[in-house]
Amino acid sequence: MGLHLAEISQAVAPGGHAVVLLDQAGWHTSAKLKLPANISLLPLPPKSPELNPTENVWQYLRDNWLSNRVFASGRDSDLNIRGAYLHMAADALVSAGVVAAGLVIAATGWLWLDPLTSLVISALIVAGTWGLLRDSAAMSLDAMPAWIDPDAVRRLLEARPGLRGRVVFVAMVYPSRQGLAEYLAYANEVEQTVARINERWATRDWTPVVLDDRDDFARSVAGLQRYDVLLVNALRDGLNLVAKEGPVVNRRDGVLCLSPEAGAYDELKPAALPVHPYDIEQCAGALETALAMPLDERAARAASLRDLATRRSPAHWLADLVGHARE
Repeated sequence: MGLHLAEISQAVAPGGHAVVLLDQAGWHTSAKLKLPANISLLPLPPKSPELNPTENVWQYLRDNWLSNRVFASGRDSDLNIRGAYLHMAADALVSAGVVAAGLVIAATGWLWLDPLTSLVISALIVAGTWGLLRDSAAMSLDAMPAWIDPDAVRRLLEARPGLRGRVVFVAMVYPSRQGLAEYLAYANEVEQTVARINERWATRDWTPVVLDDRDDFARSVAGLQRYDVLLVNALRDGLNLVAKEGPVVNRRDGVLCLSPEAGAYDELKPAALPVHPYDIEQCAGALETALAMPLDERAARAASLRDLATRRSPAHWLADLVGHARE
């Protein structure tokens, strides 16, 4: 850290002064840190939006000492969680190997141990992540996660013939983290699954699933205004503000089907239908219930959702943040 500050100090124009924003890691706030005269440090509170995603992730890990269990719990069924778990394990292995090799080299002078340690660690990482690479490639080729049974999906569509030709599932999505192989594989999985469903069920004047990944604000607002059922089936996520935005702007007494894993669920659950993203048949049943719901019940739920979604304003959110920062 001291070398980084020295480099920043040299890059500052004569007479200038640099303010460095950083997290509150121990090596950033140590009293032993030598601070150049033309630099000031501004430590940010945990979870500040100014921190990059990696720093926020590590802050979460510091706050949750059982985080390895959080990642481990879903690593068998979710390739994204599995990749995060293996990435964290690889980081720990590299750190431990570097420290151990450094101590041995300092004590014995065996410089050859440095490249040998790198080769051993690399081999262990490749061996540990080979299964992830294999399963990601298989998912990309099959266009279907191993835990989804295509026959079950087919049976669900066949069991509800009355919805064919009348209901369209519009998936308005936004590509994320396109530089990561796992996300690219998942995007390909989604596209191939949509293509398979449409190939099987579409007619000349009806497309059952419409996948739209354009970043179009007007389109998004129009979709929220006109939906009959809004499906927010997060696996693990933050607040999922769309679950609040949809009921506020909707003009058709739309029903909200909301995953209990979404952050907004605790606030909206009195008027929402729960959907469990890993349970296909339960999710399909919830959608069917929403579509068949009587008009008076739809209107009552929609009014309740609007009330629940607008009870807390941005001022409440800011007050919570300031209160937590002062704790």
